[in-house]
Amino acid sequence: MTTPALLPFVDPVTDVAWLDRTDLDTVMGAKKVDELSNDDGTGRVNLTKLYAIMAKAEQKVVSILLRAYTPDEIVEIMNNDPLCRAYSADIASEYLSRKPPFMAADGTGAHMAAMKEALEHFEKMSHGRTANPTPAVSNAQEGGRQRPPVVYPEQPFIFAPDTRARFPGRGGF
Repeated sequence: MTTPALLPFVDPVTDVAWLDRTDLDTVMGAKKVDELSNDDGTGRVNLTKLYAIMAKAEQKVVSILLRAYTPDEIVEIMNNDPLCRAYSADIASEYLSRKPPFMAADGTGAHMAAMKEALEHFEKMSHGRTANPTPAVSNAQEGGRQRPPVVYPEQPFIFAPDTRARFPGRGGF
């Protein structure tokens, strides 16, 4: 059973949107990636596990950046910004290093500090920006027309009589 992806064109089991093996090799080294993605001790890389971890890291980034960017903008940023791509690889390297021989006592992997730094970077990217800003438009019922200025009559309208003035007549009114 596959889990639904946040990006409509990404299957988290087989496809990844921007990360690839070379990104992880840059962060961890090819030998370490091979060692951590080998489950059965044969020395062969479990590509399904590796792609699932890269997709999980991407989904973590997407879940943070969706507050400020559209999915297309996120993929464009990741494909064009090497720092964001490296930070995504840092997150994937932490997920990959969460194996019993390599885990700390608290359950974190060897790359937890790098992952925290990456998450802070993505939080800062999404802070203070809205994904779909609404453009300022004129009132549709007005059709773009401006109201004419209000012309006041010569005499101002009197809301209440002056109670200090004396009026002739019975009773002082």
